[in-house]
Amino acid sequence: MTNQIAIAEDLDGDHLTPLFEVLTPVELSAGEVSRMRNRLLSSLKQPVASMRTTPNTVHANDGEWEFFAPLITMKVLRRDEKTMTALLKFLPNAVAPSHHHILEEECFILEGEIYMGDILLRTGDYQSSYIGTDHPAAHTQTGCLMLLRTHATT
Repeated sequence: MTNQIAIAEDLDGDHLTPLFEVLTPVELSAGEVSRMRNRLLSSLKQPVASMRTTPNTVHANDGEWEFFAPLITMKVLRRDEKTMTALLKFLPNAVAPSHHHILEEECFILEGEIYMGDILLRTGDYQSSYIGTDHPAAHTQTGCLMLLRTHATT
């Protein structure tokens, strides 16, 4: 069984599709369905019973603004294992360092303006950066409040 799992993990969708096309569906008993479901749920890192069922609400005065870089503070609104949503507050003349994207990153400018490299973003502007791309340093002369969705930091 372990070898079958290892082989299946090495196959991508292009290899699996032809296999699935020749398989004949099998009717499972209630017990088999229950065992399969329990095995799947037990493999999840977070038990289903503890998953949130209510909205994550963060009021304006909730949370802490933390140091991110000189003249830049950050308030995390939501974080999971892979992604993070945060507010970044840039004071005038702040510079955020260049970085590499291991996941897609999205920025929405709520107030002010900021240069992302040589691209000027103003209130209401949006920018997304793709996986594997490098992001030039960001700088602002006037200050900026940004909503950021990016990969979670440790």
